Amino acid sequence: MPQSKVFINGKSYSWQNIRVNILGVTIIGISEIEYKESQVIEDNFGAGNRAVSRGYGNITNEGSIGLHMNEIGPLESVSPDGSLIGLPEFDAVIAYLEEGKIVTHTLKYCKFKENSRSPKQGDTNVQVVIPLAIGQIYWK
Repeated sequence: MPQSKVFINGKSYSWQNIRVNILGVTIIGISEIEYKESQVIEDNFGAGNRAVSRGYGNITNEGSIGLHMNEIGPLESVSPDGSLIGLPEFDAVIAYLEEGKIVTHTLKYCKFKENSRSPKQGDTNVQVVIPLAIGQIYWK
């Protein structure tokens, strides 16, 4: 059995190498970003008890972003109604920087789905995880 290489270039993608840009601004106070696309895929059955074909349905996108409270204020200040939900659709560009190579994912037509806060006693940095509506994801 052939052995796989443990190290390809000696480094892996890491959080320190990720940059997220929203509304033309690189967001510094970000603690997490999650995004995914899913497709409905179902086996179709006919005679017997085995699938005879496969059907493909809609592709949906979803995600969330974790922001420090000090990033939310500037975003709300450019919203027509002062709320994250009131912001117009925006693109979020996520760039993974690794040894001179940039891998970019673009989340198109994003909207914040909630505007909430939940600070807790002892917090030294108030963070909020906000669900995102995402129209499309471009993986390159």
